[in-house]
Amino acid sequence: MDYLKTARELKAQDSRINVSDNNAAEKLKFYQERFNLTDSELIKSVKIASSWFSYDVKTNRPNSVRSKIEFYKKTFNLNDEELSKIIKVFPTLLGLDTVSDEPTSLITKIKFYKEYFKFSDADLNRIIRKQPSFFGFNIWSKEPNSIKSKLEFYQKTLGLTEEETIKVVRLYPSLLSFDVVSDAPRSVKGKINFYKQALKLDDEETKKLIRTFPALLNFDTISDDPTSIKSKIKFYKEFFNFNDDELTRFVKGMPTVLSYDTISNEPTSVKSKVNYYKQVLKINDKQISKMVKQAPTILGLDTSSNEPTSVTAKLIYLSSIGASSEQIVNNPLLLLHPTLKIRFRYALLSQVADDEKIFNSKNLMINENKMFARLEYLKGREDIDPIPMHFISAGEEKFTKRFGVSSEELMKIYPLNENVIENVIKEYNAQNSDKQIYLTEDEQNALTK
Repeated sequence: MDYLKTARELKAQDSRINVSDNNAAEKLKFYQERFNLTDSELIKSVKIASSWFSYDVKTNRPNSVRSKIEFYKKTFNLNDEELSKIIKVFPTLLGLDTVSDEPTSLITKIKFYKEYFKFSDADLNRIIRKQPSFFGFNIWSKEPNSIKSKLEFYQKTLGLTEEETIKVVRLYPSLLSFDVVSDAPRSVKGKINFYKQALKLDDEETKKLIRTFPALLNFDTISDDPTSIKSKIKFYKEFFNFNDDELTRFVKGMPTVLSYDTISNEPTSVKSKVNYYKQVLKINDKQISKMVKQAPTILGLDTSSNEPTSVTAKLIYLSSIGASSEQIVNNPLLLLHPTLKIRFRYALLSQVADDEKIFNSKNLMINENKMFARLEYLKGREDIDPIPMHFISAGEEKFTKRFGVSSEELMKIYPLNENVIENVIKEYNAQNSDKQIYLTEDEQNALTK
């Protein structure tokens, strides 16, 4: 690059560059070499941050570029290559005050992020690598795009408490970089409006959807790219033959489906998971659609490994206690049960219900400690015989109101331990000679943890 020629051209284009031609050329050379910038990257950077020409690049004074480089490397544990990448993305980083404790200084911002959001050094190290503009935000001004204003916007718009807002920002720091002022399609307001219209939601349903999965505000809701939300909504509607109401219930039931891979044939993609269920359970398109409508969560399960939490392992466990493929298709919630605890929970429920009732219910999802305590308590009441299974699965408020005792109190009276587990299995096997149950060491450990 001819630094002198480039400096003159840039000065002619930008009246804010008030240094001599030679000085400007010298600084261009420094920035290019120090941050390993191509000619185009250098020109782009100085056009974004023309103030680069006013910075001290020669000395090691506190606010010089050289001192700032050392500050960023030390504070965020960056190497030269990482810092160069960050500068290319956010060249105005070099203009931040890294010395004083003024409200707008970087030192003050770091302190604020640590104290208010409870970000650790590791958190901030990750953020600056992924989103360096985060450190350029104004914190407490009354400007609409300040951190303070954005926090107030999210609390008011999404119906969040301050504590909930902090929690959401910790999960998705990028929310603080979004436009919360305009109604443009890419703004937060624009995206909220998109979900409301595309999924036919009312205001409260829209708020709840985004509160449940705030990452929805990160996604592309504008383009027709195959990875955009528009394309994914269209995919689900056509792939599973959903009508508008079914699509809405599907997304409301599991909003994370809008983050899934709907394009590729990778083992973790939606297409691969659907093919897995169709092949293993020997079902057709209509049946898999029915399963997904009932339990959208099955699209988030691991169908590609043999790990204990995988669908493959769960199918083996369910088969071992007599659940058929037909019962699983009719009640896909069976696939959500914790694998290592299925056999023991089944043994408990077998005391009050037959297989058809057990496999058609959600009862295998109930915590085994609570299940055992309730069963023992109900077996001791002469006025309840036989014990209805819905008493085992009743909501806590309903159960406490009906019997005047909470599950927590009962679990203290009827604690689950190794002897209890052994006796339950022994009693079950004594009454079911045709279908014995044995627990592995891992299963017993999972129950007693």
